[in-house]
Amino acid sequence: MKRYLKAAGIFIVIAVFAIFFVMVATDPGDNLVFVELGFRTGPSGVRFVTGTIRNNTDGSFFHAQVEINLLDEDGGVVASTVANTSNLGAGETWNFEAPILSEDAVRFRIEKLTCSPSPQSSKWEKKRSCYMAPIVGDLSLDPHRR
Repeated sequence: MKRYLKAAGIFIVIAVFAIFFVMVATDPGDNLVFVELGFRTGPSGVRFVTGTIRNNTDGSFFHAQVEINLLDEDGGVVASTVANTSNLGAGETWNFEAPILSEDAVRFRIEKLTCSPSPQSSKWEKKRSCYMAPIVGDLSLDPHRR
């Protein structure tokens, strides 16, 4: 009986370790990362949320998308914008621009980063899709507020 309990205990420890390893190895927070965030005003006066995202994996992503809420002075959402790309390869970076079409927007907040692995990816790589919760904090669109 003791030997059975000891074997069961060892099995449970190994199973917990294996589950933890898979969770860490497929942690979506490490797949695509923001390298920088900012904004710019184009020659026609249109403003853009800008940024660079790096693929930290050894596989490619078929699609990646950034969803951004544009905020007013009180922090209310006045509009949203999006940027997306296709075929982001292993180790590559993506410089994105998303237009700001609301004049009331004074800040932005990254709401979601989603991606899909390449259809040619292995079963293991297909588990490496990503989702990122909102980036905490707003970045000022007014350079005098920074």
